Amino acid sequence: MKSILHIGKYYPPFYGGIENFMSELLPLTKGSGYRVSALVHQHKVTASTDSERIQGVNIYRAACFGSLMFAPISPWFLRDVNHCLKLEQPNVIHIHMPNTSAFWLLLSAEARKCSWVVHWHSDVVGDKPKWFIKMLYPVYRIFEKAVLKRAEHIICTSPSYCDSSKPLANFRSKVTIIPLGLPQSNPSSIRAREEEKLRILVVGRLSYYKGHRVLFDAIASMPKFYQSRIEVKVVGRGELNQELDNHLNQLGIDCVEMLGGVSEQQLNDCYIWCDLLCLPSIERTEAFGLVILEAARQAKPALVTDVQGSGMGWVVQNEKTGWVVPSKSPSAIAAKLRELCERPKVCSDYGQAALKRFESNFSIESVAQQTLDLYESIVIDKRS
Repeated sequence: MKSILHIGKYYPPFYGGIENFMSELLPLTKGSGYRVSALVHQHKVTASTDSERIQGVNIYRAACFGSLMFAPISPWFLRDVNHCLKLEQPNVIHIHMPNTSAFWLLLSAEARKCSWVVHWHSDVVGDKPKWFIKMLYPVYRIFEKAVLKRAEHIICTSPSYCDSSKPLANFRSKVTIIPLGLPQSNPSSIRAREEEKLRILVVGRLSYYKGHRVLFDAIASMPKFYQSRIEVKVVGRGELNQELDNHLNQLGIDCVEMLGGVSEQQLNDCYIWCDLLCLPSIERTEAFGLVILEAARQAKPALVTDVQGSGMGWVVQNEKTGWVVPSKSPSAIAAKLRELCERPKVCSDYGQAALKRFESNFSIESVAQQTLDLYESIVIDKRS
């Protein structure tokens, strides 16, 4: 039986976009002649390495002593890599980047005997990198480049992100575009409109690149008449929690509710509640926008920004499955919200189109099949 070993940062119950995606993808790629496993890090500080079987997938969790500058500290990762290679004997190593621990593969003679696929989720350096990332990236780049050079194939989640990625510039001949995906679900019945308010949901970490301030400024610039006709719920935690609370108080708007972190069921209820998702991000650190798919599978459209190089404007088809407006522009967001207040029915129409696009392009079943096809092409090449 052919074997695939994934290398990632963490795995559920740790909550994160890449981790959740992996937990959906891996079980669907096992079978059909493939055995699937993953080596990740413990998400709690511990000196022990352990393993468990989840949905038919062997998950190995390497010892981890916390994180430094977003990177897991796992000094024995090379030992764990070689242990997993001995147990799983993979034909393909599927590496989810960015992840500094993946660099240990370069020192493993057994790993170099396998075919490598790099899953490029995002660049390390954003438009406004933190000072320590900017300082250390030249060193990181040496190893990053070595991994990309060694890889036989690179998966990127959208054409726009691939085209704008500087690290991928010299490796585009290796790139295959496979988007992120989510399981299909039965969308909830359309909520009856009990009032004429436009219900807007914002989901994501409270971080600067998410553009919450831009949305709040847009709402504050709208006449009171329109402010009274919208309702906004913001889901997420992050380092800007207090700053955003203060900003809302300064603006004096009362139609925004900050919910903080919520349970999976509460989040699902929020998607049912809303008329549209708003993702007002301001830089390409927002590489894809998985929440757009979460909304689409509930037949809800998305209002996003045209960040150069981000996949948001590729996932959302402007004036079909949602709306794409200029980035960092409160006036553009305000204008679109005023328009939607006047014709709220368009949200349900675009939501149905978003659901159809999700089902045909972004279901995890489709993504899994494309990934399996890539594995198979590698195995066939090795045989010939």
